[in-house]
Amino acid sequence: MNAHVLAIATPPETMNAPTPATSPRKGRHTFNVQEALLNDIDRGVLTPGMPLEERALADKFDVSRTPVRDALKQLAQMGLVKLTPHAGAQIARKSIGELRALLEYVSELEPLCTKLAARRVDALQIARMEAANALCERCANTPEEYGKANEAFHDVIYDASHNPILANQIKAARRQVKMYRVGSLASPAHIQRSLEDHAAIVKAISSGDERRAMEAMQKHLPAGNTGFSEFLAKVPMHYFDNESANPYALMRL
Repeated sequence: MNAHVLAIATPPETMNAPTPATSPRKGRHTFNVQEALLNDIDRGVLTPGMPLEERALADKFDVSRTPVRDALKQLAQMGLVKLTPHAGAQIARKSIGELRALLEYVSELEPLCTKLAARRVDALQIARMEAANALCERCANTPEEYGKANEAFHDVIYDASHNPILANQIKAARRQVKMYRVGSLASPAHIQRSLEDHAAIVKAISSGDERRAMEAMQKHLPAGNTGFSEFLAKVPMHYFDNESANPYALMRL
């Protein structure tokens, strides 16, 4: 049967009527629930392993369970929520190996993004990057605010790469890593090292030095053995899955 026959056979009111699954109200409720949960994950209110009960969330957001269920499915696709049949949902827990793999992934892609930024950056983006770095300096004595300013600094570099596909991949991976970032920017010494790295990154990108920009970003990221060990030391073990509770899991890394 060709498309012309199908069009004739389908009543116009059936073709045009919105279905419940695509109704604007349902989509808005799903989006609102998803954004609220994302915000709680980003702020550390929801941490790996925490249960997410559909009925309680529906009551909290004053919606039916359907948009809650849809929001949880979308978060599961992002790697932030784990859905288990007959057991419900929880904030996803990674193994230690998975967390290291994510950090390695970011540590390969972000220097590439920085290289592209050095190649393509313009005067406006250099000004934005310098402003973002200045904000980091002003927030140096407030770890929580520094963390937010640091994210904004990296976001400017992603934009300067003019490669949204690469930027979105990095942001998705960093969001999963962020759930495990417990006090990693809390010490004054760490913040000072971070600021020194930022200065080197800004200088390399502004001068268009692609190689130096990549190297500066590689130095900035905690993917090496020492950096990963320091990162891991601050993460509560109950954030990891059962395999990671085995001390021999660390020996395989």
